[in-house]
Amino acid sequence: MRSRTLVIILVVVLPLLMTTRVQAQPTPEYVILYVHGYGASAVLTALPEWSNQKAADLSSGLDFRLSPVLGEDLQIQGTLTFSLYLRSSGPFLGTVGVQLSEVTPDGVETAVPGAKVDTPIILNSTATVTAILGVGIITYEFHAGSAISLHIGIARTSGSGKPLLVWDSAASPTSVKIPAVNPTTASIRYSGQRGFGRVFQSGSNGTRTIQVNANLTDAIGVYRFTNASARFTAPNGTNIGIPLTAKNATDYTNMYAVRSEFSEGPWLVGLLLFDSSGDSYSFTNDLWVTKFYSVPILVLGSDGSMLSNATLSASFGNESFWSSATNASGWGLLSLPSTQVVGPLNLTVSWLGTQTPFPQLQVTSSAPVTVQITVYNPSVLVTLAGIPVPLAHVSLYQTHEVEQVLTGLNGTAKFRTIPGGSYTVRVEYFISTYQAPLIVSQNGMLRIPLPFPHRTILTTASIAIIALASVVVVRRKRGKLYPTDFNYFNELTHGGLPDACFAVIAGNSGSGKSVLLNSLAAEHLSFGSSICITNTEYPDKVRDSMMRLGIAVPAGAENGSRLIFIDAYSAVGGSSSVEEFSVDSHTDLTHLGLNISKCLQIAGKGADVYLDSLNPLISALRIDYLLNFLQSVAARVKAANGRFCVTVGAGIDARDMTKLEEAADCVIETQLQESRGGQIRRLRVKKVRGKPYIDRWTRFRVEQGKGIVFLIRTKPKIPSELAT
Repeated sequence: MRSRTLVIILVVVLPLLMTTRVQAQPTPEYVILYVHGYGASAVLTALPEWSNQKAADLSSGLDFRLSPVLGEDLQIQGTLTFSLYLRSSGPFLGTVGVQLSEVTPDGVETAVPGAKVDTPIILNSTATVTAILGVGIITYEFHAGSAISLHIGIARTSGSGKPLLVWDSAASPTSVKIPAVNPTTASIRYSGQRGFGRVFQSGSNGTRTIQVNANLTDAIGVYRFTNASARFTAPNGTNIGIPLTAKNATDYTNMYAVRSEFSEGPWLVGLLLFDSSGDSYSFTNDLWVTKFYSVPILVLGSDGSMLSNATLSASFGNESFWSSATNASGWGLLSLPSTQVVGPLNLTVSWLGTQTPFPQLQVTSSAPVTVQITVYNPSVLVTLAGIPVPLAHVSLYQTHEVEQVLTGLNGTAKFRTIPGGSYTVRVEYFISTYQAPLIVSQNGMLRIPLPFPHRTILTTASIAIIALASVVVVRRKRGKLYPTDFNYFNELTHGGLPDACFAVIAGNSGSGKSVLLNSLAAEHLSFGSSICITNTEYPDKVRDSMMRLGIAVPAGAENGSRLIFIDAYSAVGGSSSVEEFSVDSHTDLTHLGLNISKCLQIAGKGADVYLDSLNPLISALRIDYLLNFLQSVAARVKAANGRFCVTVGAGIDARDMTKLEEAADCVIETQLQESRGGQIRRLRVKKVRGKPYIDRWTRFRVEQGKGIVFLIRTKPKIPSELAT
């Protein structure tokens, strides 16, 4: 052919002509990766920027690799299109072929299945030939840290000319067009006075100034975006556009922030992006500005009783706005947005482990609201073969223990007022335990027939009674406890927690979880860096608490970036954080994860991360979503040879607690018990993966100026200064 440009099109479209798939497939976003040459480097980038046109001998093949490498996993699904520009120094007949591959960080190259195409070609010295080669449908997932590699080769059939690949100019943009599935993600969050998620209280003039924060992540690299802007769509449909400038940018992330004044009503907030090829990307989120009303809420039982210490939680969608507890008169106060703007709210009342939802709550004024929970005052009769069982311990459970009673001589016990519903009852009698479901739906007597214990149990019980007297004598002799310092924790764990691990500290309220967490953080500061995430208290309060307890923080630890705080609590109280690292909402896991990554880079290898506590996140987020976040953070921390330690209190569902413990490498349990002599705290190591440990319960106390003081039955070999 003598035409100036020969276009060869080979697109494998057979899969597109087949019958429609049953399931809808994700719509890909086509990204063009251009071939460029920088010195001796042959690379692929998403920039259509040109230097001088280049030509290279294709006889031995050429390879081009994506630079920078992928920052996130990248899935492709669809048709690949290769645009090649070729010529030769003389007559040439042969076959040109291309192959797309993945090259891992350790240099292993894997060909993308099906991503290879060959076609015959005729070249000469008078014209540049454009070869557009297509192949599909390709489904493949590249991994973060890997590079996309493009191999171009040619095989001679006849002719004497030297085949050349022409590239790196607007006239010869050799490239590959890939069908990327969600290569770009963005989260839009808000911060401002009295803001709750996406709903904000309007000021006296009917407006509110709000800061819009957008976090952009791109697997290929944010360098490919030429400009960004925010677009605010008002309730009347008008649009406001504001150009954005990125800050705190990395190779794969950009952060944008803009403050604007919003009037009352629903708004649509959008992030608009344009890449270097002229393609646009759009991400949107909702925003509401409305009046807030202080709504008194009275919680009553069905018997007319006023229910104190009930937790009130109001939500809009999946976002919590406010929570409070009822007082002794059953009253609680919530600050809630007008439902004339945001729509009906969901109110949930939690009392004694039972959650009662009250959907479709309408708020148009500060008028009081009364809600009622069905309650009962049941009694139980525990029998064995029809005979009442005295002095049996009867425990009632739902999400946690609701109440424990002891049967009288007639085998009966009376529960206090409790919500109706499904419970689990556990009865301890003789040396046996019986557990069964129990439905509470009336005020009458509930019968619990116990199975007859095996005869060997009765024999054992008799022996136990005799042995008990002996034990009492021995315990009196061995009852003295010796105080020892926090170093005893290393003895329980045979040298401390592993250097790289995910540890969970679980226990009821007041059992010493936070003190143990702070003690571990301070101990690590003697030789490494500690990152503390606070979402139940202000960082300054945590510092003061550590000082009062005498938990040693090495001098200059904070100034030397060895003790770093991430403030996830100030936003809950509606105030601005004074810490260098903070999040605008304690449930903003995306922003929290970015802060953790930044702190780990600053702290360096071996840095520990401490989070106190998980309960605010558990009450606001799905447990599976939270577990995925925790496992992701744990992987990052462990990769840097650090420990990720979290605390969790009582009230978490037993199944969710099991999932959390299975994901953890180490589990420490703390417990607070009430006794006639006062409060008793104790600790045990429940799990340490990959090393031995002592799993017995060990008592301890928390002392001013000393922190955790363990109480052990054997006198320490080295006299302790804690001895009293």
